[in-house]
Amino acid sequence: MLTKRSLVPIAIFAALELLVVGGLGAWLAVRLNFPYAYLTPVAFLIYGAAGFYGCRAGAAGWISGAIVAIIDAGTWATFGGIGPQPIDPEASFGAKGGAVAFAVVLGAVCGLIGARLSRRGGTDTNDVAA
Repeated sequence: MLTKRSLVPIAIFAALELLVVGGLGAWLAVRLNFPYAYLTPVAFLIYGAAGFYGCRAGAAGWISGAIVAIIDAGTWATFGGIGPQPIDPEASFGAKGGAVAFAVVLGAVCGLIGARLSRRGGTDTNDVAA
């Protein structure tokens, strides 16, 4: 269930993805002349971190990662891939939708992995000494 508490890490990581990878990363890709696609692992780490901290805050990790991914990919599709990776002007709505759907699935998988990692090594509340 998404609560206000669980939306905080999602909002933080969505902003981080848009500003750092989408903004600063795109600017650096142009300035330093490297392929923008090299930043894809950074996006996956952010989706996973959203799942990790979203799960810690009470949300399903895969949903947290998927929400960050849909905000990221939706922004890309809406604004036409402004920057180093522009969208072909003749790309159909279906092609953009397919790219967004693919990104959301990858975001959900990364979020699920992050959520699984958040549950590793935790202490059970019944075992905590008072």
